[in-house]
Amino acid sequence: TVPLGSLLPPGAALMMDGVEPIKLTFFLCATEGCTTVATPLNPDMIAAMKKGEQAVVRVAAPNKQVVGLPLSLNGFTKALDALKK
Repeated sequence: TVPLGSLLPPGAALMMDGVEPIKLTFFLCATEGCTTVATPLNPDMIAAMKKGEQAVVRVAAPNKQVVGLPLSLNGFTKALDALKK
């Protein structure tokens, strides 16, 4: 979920160092924020997320300035492994 007030047409992007960004398309906005469509992660992004400590979700603010929202990756590998069981 990204903050209310994010510009919807540009969507959002999941960013990790050394990996091509993944575009996230907005699906629904409600009182708690806007949700993006579930987007498959490519193998390079998954590998980077397993090794990394933080990713960034970028969105555009109403003034068209790009804002980076930090995303902790603590526990990512453990959660992914649990989903595979």
